[in-house]
Amino acid sequence: MNIEVSAKKFLHNYHSSLYELFGIVTDWIDGSGKHHNLCPKEHCTAFCRMIMSTNTGNNACVRSTIRAIEKAKASGQIQLYECHAGMVDAVIPLFIEGRYIGSLSTGQFLLSKPSMKHFKKVCKLTASLPLDREGLKKCYFRMPYLEKNKCDNLLTLVSLVGEYVIEMESRLVFLESVDERKPIHAARKYMESHFSEKLSIPKIAAKINVSESSLSHLFKKETNTTPIQYLNEFRVKKAIDLLTNTNLLASEIADRVGFQSLPNFDRVFRKITGMTPAVCKKCRIR
Repeated sequence: MNIEVSAKKFLHNYHSSLYELFGIVTDWIDGSGKHHNLCPKEHCTAFCRMIMSTNTGNNACVRSTIRAIEKAKASGQIQLYECHAGMVDAVIPLFIEGRYIGSLSTGQFLLSKPSMKHFKKVCKLTASLPLDREGLKKCYFRMPYLEKNKCDNLLTLVSLVGEYVIEMESRLVFLESVDERKPIHAARKYMESHFSEKLSIPKIAAKINVSESSLSHLFKKETNTTPIQYLNEFRVKKAIDLLTNTNLLASEIADRVGFQSLPNFDRVFRKITGMTPAVCKKCRIR
């Protein structure tokens, strides 16, 4: 499935806000490598527009981005790199359950104030491009620059947006994997897949796109129990398997199956099974 994150308005709004604050551009490159142009051409720096005005320069920009994305996909880490023309760019890879869905990119800035020393390096890097050097110089000295702490903050901000993208897309992928006309089926599937996590009625309802009251009402109607009761029974079932077939401590098992404390685990376990976890463990297979 090709996830069209770029179509979502919030990413376009995000780019506009970031551009207004820092003069920095962002883009979304989907899993197939397609750029979705969150950044209008006029937001690109004048320097980069000059570079990309030539076929050779534009192709070199594309190759730089592709190399960075491949490294980001392979490592799972942010790639902060210097492009072919000496500017700084970054790629933030996004994954859902280990599957790469695309990258957020940001850049077209320097890590220090523009200088003649660095401009000479830029001229060497772009020597093969048919550009007006005086014009390029003027554009270079108008480049935005971010000191290391600001660059770190920028990457943190972009990463946070990436986490929001992942959260949104995870929910969409989940909903598409079940019949949306059967919300209780979806709720049960979600709880069974995430029983080890801290779950609540609001969180479960949000994941399946229904109200909290609808979730509780429909769940009771279809299963004759509540979502939390169903979740606890499922967790206890998993706990029994671990108690009787492993050497794990009760505290370790409580944590693995999603109980927030050992006393709560003991209480719920006794209520559902009529015995304590310790008694259950004595029945373990030898």
